[in-house]
Amino acid sequence: MQPHGASHPSDVHRLGPPDAAVTLLEYFDFQCPYCARAESPLRDTLDRFEGQAALVVRHFPLTQIHNWAGPAAVASEAASNQGQFWEMHDRLFARQSELGMSTIWDIAQELGLDQAQFLADFQSQKVFNRVNRDIAEGQRAGVDGTPTVFINGMVLNGEVSHESLGEAVWAVLRSRAA
Repeated sequence: MQPHGASHPSDVHRLGPPDAAVTLLEYFDFQCPYCARAESPLRDTLDRFEGQAALVVRHFPLTQIHNWAGPAAVASEAASNQGQFWEMHDRLFARQSELGMSTIWDIAQELGLDQAQFLADFQSQKVFNRVNRDIAEGQRAGVDGTPTVFINGMVLNGEVSHESLGEAVWAVLRSRAA
């Protein structure tokens, strides 16, 4: 597989420094149980390698098997327009088993989002296009399931775990130090 993830659009969803030595790029689906399980190892890796690692996420809703993954992705982008992508992201995963329009609207209200703006953004072509851009980039990179994690452009094979992420990040840091 070709390396992926070297360039990022300006509206990327990132946790961690922009100049981090290691970038974890995850393609995810809000309804995927494996993506929900990957959240803890990904966030813990950021903490463990604070300042040296960053996490970038991109949408890859598997809409053929997850009916609410697409609307959840669009909702997170609508929340992003009000500066609350990560808050919406985290709550959608926390309430994964009950995803649906009522859950999405409940979360938007809990976050104090401007409801009229959220609805307009949720229905906008621009927000929908952001999700589709992520899907298209993932498809070009060979993503066919979620979660798919790239570490500095190279795909992480196997399960997304504390061990696999730690080993991969250490390998990149060692190679940079050599």
